[in-house]
Amino acid sequence: RAMANDDLGAFRDLGAGLGQAAALSVETDAFAMIIANSGLGIAYGDGQNVFHSTHANIGPTGAMSVVTLDGARATMARQKDPSGNQYLAMRPAIWLGPVELGGQAKQINSSTSDPTDAKNAGVGNRVLNMVRDVVDSPFLSAQSVTRHYLLADPGVNPAFAVGFLDGDAGLAQFTDEK
Repeated sequence: RAMANDDLGAFRDLGAGLGQAAALSVETDAFAMIIANSGLGIAYGDGQNVFHSTHANIGPTGAMSVVTLDGARATMARQKDPSGNQYLAMRPAIWLGPVELGGQAKQINSSTSDPTDAKNAGVGNRVLNMVRDVVDSPFLSAQSVTRHYLLADPGVNPAFAVGFLDGDAGLAQFTDEK
């Protein structure tokens, strides 16, 4: 009788649970595209990973700091269209990385002085408020606690898209743009 009347809320809560599971599945698939090939992303039509030296989209290596983030910003700004003729002039809007680096990313992004340069205390932070969002994800934690990404505004320069065609959900790569 309790089941028929759903007195325990089992059926009422079932729909919400299924919706959350579906959303998590899409998120899992999206992150799988990024962390593929040791965090260099899925292969584009040119056979190279999303993040590859031939796409000129890998910033300076090393521990996350004002210097490496500023270098990554400059790398992003120099991106050109697929023909190589026009600058895309992309600017970082989102920092994406593992949860282990999220706090440090927030600190670097919001500090007025460079928090990564102890010997030059008081030096202005040249990446102050460089990104509007700091997104840390456990999906990236399993990969490597040092690999992180700067992404342009997805409304202006999307890298990935989630599409639904005739009820089938799936992830699709937008284009072979750099």
